[in-house]
Amino acid sequence: MKLNPGKLVALLIFLFSLGVYVATLAPSVFWWDSGEFIANVANLGIPHRPGFPLYILLAKVFTLFSAQNLSWRTNLFSAACAAFSLALVYRIFLRISIERFSSKRHKVLAGVVGLLVVLLFGFNYSYWIQAVRAEVYSLAVLLFALLFWLVVKIETGPAWSPKTQLVFFLVAGLSLANHPAIALSTSPALWYLLMTKSGRAWKPMTLLASIVLFLLGISVYLYLPLRSLNRPELNWLNPADWQNYLRTILAGGSAGPLQPFDRHLFFNLFGICKIFFQQLGIFPLLLAGVGFWSLGPRRRRWLWFAIFLTLFNWLVLGLLTEEFIPDNPDLHGYLLPSLLIWSLSFGWGSLYLLNRTYLFFSQPIFTRPLKIIVTSVGVLFLTFISAIPGYQSRALCDLSSNPIPEQYGRQALADRDYGSLVIIDNPNLDFLLRGLQYGENFRRDLIVIDRTLLPAEWYCQQLKHNYPNLFKHMPTPLTGEKLALNLATDYLNRGKTVYWEFAERDTALVKYLVPVGYLCQIVKQPEQLDSLWAKQIDWEAKNLTWDTHPAFKFDGDAQRVWSRVMFNLGYFYERKGMLTEAADKYRRILALSPDEGLVTRRLKIIGENQIRAGE
Repeated sequence: MKLNPGKLVALLIFLFSLGVYVATLAPSVFWWDSGEFIANVANLGIPHRPGFPLYILLAKVFTLFSAQNLSWRTNLFSAACAAFSLALVYRIFLRISIERFSSKRHKVLAGVVGLLVVLLFGFNYSYWIQAVRAEVYSLAVLLFALLFWLVVKIETGPAWSPKTQLVFFLVAGLSLANHPAIALSTSPALWYLLMTKSGRAWKPMTLLASIVLFLLGISVYLYLPLRSLNRPELNWLNPADWQNYLRTILAGGSAGPLQPFDRHLFFNLFGICKIFFQQLGIFPLLLAGVGFWSLGPRRRRWLWFAIFLTLFNWLVLGLLTEEFIPDNPDLHGYLLPSLLIWSLSFGWGSLYLLNRTYLFFSQPIFTRPLKIIVTSVGVLFLTFISAIPGYQSRALCDLSSNPIPEQYGRQALADRDYGSLVIIDNPNLDFLLRGLQYGENFRRDLIVIDRTLLPAEWYCQQLKHNYPNLFKHMPTPLTGEKLALNLATDYLNRGKTVYWEFAERDTALVKYLVPVGYLCQIVKQPEQLDSLWAKQIDWEAKNLTWDTHPAFKFDGDAQRVWSRVMFNLGYFYERKGMLTEAADKYRRILALSPDEGLVTRRLKIIGENQIRAGE
């Protein structure tokens, strides 16, 4: 059987991109949701809203077929989804580009330009960073690309295909079961192409079968209540009853609540537009405009498709973004569908210009070698501008050489006493520790509690189920800070060790805390403090050196977490009266971020206190 050249190239794209992603893959946990997803894949648990059941189930199956640690296998699942998506993107580009032309020259140029589309889309920061860590966005893009491919098959086919329609509805349901916010933001554009297709045939039985398949796809959400009834160790919001189940699935995604239509929304949209231009570049976007015009009779429908897709995609992201952080990978993940369509249009524009150039130099006054040289130069120039985003992103996306998140999590727990209680005040650290404990079986003897979640009743119920002995003497109504303090006191009274992550609101506990690494140990007698200071000084000299690691300057989350750690230590030393040590921590923060107003004020207060002490 002769293999179609387009399919062969798509296979090579899959293998090549997978190789690049594996070479730059995070070896272990990464910041924020990555660690949480790894833990839930290991435990078959329920992550934060909306639960992402399809991702959890598919990643669980995928991770069964490798001997590497589960964190790496879960990261590899993202890489495989991303590589498969690029193969589909290439096939989509060829299908749309070649349908109106039969000449061999046009097909060859389309094949070459399709590679440039893959290069531009697959190796910009927004896409690449999703492929090298455990996240839902690679799977979301894969499902969108599959839906897009099915619509293109219907659009470019000679007749309406009932089978393709059935598969489309099934994948649409599955897409909602993975990331509903992205799925809903792309639905209007996809439906526009379907509903405006000439010759469509909505036969009653086919339509009924389509609805059944759609419901079958979305029924993956039944995993949440069914699994919750079995009380897994990780059971976010406990969606076993209808009220919590609806609260879970009706969440838009991993972003915050909907923002009002005010200046905040327009600020978000401006930031999104800026990210969009940074990821693709001005020249590719100009070529994208040419690309829509070049599609001939169908250009109006494709242009409206791109407008609908971009508008709803940006609007959903703008409404869900509570705090706009430009280097937040999650923000970039939401933008991938609109980046995909504009990357395709860049390819159509490039193909149009190359064809026009070739035809112009085909006139008798020009020699054949000149025609070939000029066309080749054009291809090289387009290759150059397609490779710029990847060149700019390679250091940001090479997580294989970024051990900072894993080291932070391991160092936080490495030397803690066996069976101790660790109370932290940092969701980012909480997710890292979950990933290490469940994904890599690291320090499972420790009880880790995130007190930022203690006000939530479901979290307290989860802890009571996982650690019944811990709550044996606890008053039932307690939640929040009171529960954290009571748990710490009771555990100390049993003769066990308690570690506490210090924050600004813990000034009343300062005299009973001594720093041990990133955390503090609670001691009953303040005179026990002096014996532990020397160890902490040595530990800080060895481990608080993130800012010297080559990956630090490319990792925005590492910079924010490091600044938080340094501020908490500095504020702790300040409350202890160790003003020199506190000032040193504050100055290191300002060396990284000179505009930190709170740190500047604390440093000013220390200076005034030192002057008064001298007087």
